[in-house]
Order: sequence, then C-alpha cells, then structure tokens
Amino acid sequence: MNLNKNASGKAGAKFEVCAHNYNSFNDPFTEVSSRLQGAIRRGNGGLLAFCPSHDDSSRSLAVSIGRTGNVLLYCFAGCSVDDVTGAIGLSPADLFVKNETTQLLKQKQQGEDRRSFQSMRLSLLLSRLPALKHDLIRLLFVANSLEKNNALPADDRQFVAELILKINDALSFVEGVK
Repeated sequence: MNLNKNASGKAGAKFEVCAHNYNSFNDPFTEVSSRLQGAIRRGNGGLLAFCPSHDDSSRSLAVSIGRTGNVLLYCFAGCSVDDVTGAIGLSPADLFVKNETTQLLKQKQQGEDRRSFQSMRLSLLLSRLPALKHDLIRLLFVANSLEKNNALPADDRQFVAELILKINDALSFVEGVK
C-alpha cells in the first residue's frame, strides 16, 4: 500500500484544508464532514467517507453524532481518532461540542420539559446561522464564477441568487427570534 505523508507528518491521504475557516465553530459534525472526501449520508443520519488517514478506496470512515452531540469517528481499517483528526487539520478536542451546547444537551437527557428542549434546538440552530450565511455567500460566488465560464446559464444563476436571498431573509427572520 502506497501511503502519502500529510501536513501532520502522518501517513495518509493528502488533505487540503477547506477554504472557509471558522474562528470558532459550534457544530463539530459540520466542521468534520466539510473536511472529508467522498462523504455519503447513511440511513442513521451519519456519514461514510474516505478515511483521510490512510490510502482509502472504499469509504472506511464512519462519522456520526453521539447522544451528547459529540462527533464519533470509526475507521474500519483501524486508524486511530488522533490519526484521522490530525489528517484533517483538527484535534480530538474538536469533536466535542462547546460547553454551552453540552449543557443544553445534558438538560435534555435529564428530562427537562418539552419547552426547554425546543429552546435547546433553537439555540443550536442559531449557533449554526453564521456558518450557513457564510456558505450562502460562497455559493453566490461559485454561481457567478460558473456563469462567467459559461458553465451555468444566466437564468440558473439568477435562480440561485434569488434562492440565496430567500434563504438569507429566512435566516434573518430566525435571528430576530433570539
């Protein structure tokens, strides 16, 4: 098996850090999944992806969310969590939700009433809005670039732009609910 050396010096597939870099992310699942190649959604809501820690050709990395919101990683080829996270430019600590989110999830487990659970879900949604807005802007740039290269018809680019504005309006409305 031919292994490459990644940025951390460990054997594995080459990894290029994503163009977007959040200073502080509250959703470790989104952050991890955005850094994986060939990820496909599983029936249980998790993902299967090519493991970045070794020369993978069969999607041997399972990614899911645990009961407390932490990211669970399992490589069927035997790579350690340290190797996998290092290969994508993260540390094992990045698999854990931030303290505020952890506290909200613990309240849910301790049997808080339904309103408290709804409040927790709203807080989690609101914590993801900045990243989603960033992705919308990035999508608009991609659509513009595709249109300039004649890879996207102008009417499709217009449709994407209108959709982005509608989603942005909805996000702004939800932010006002805080």
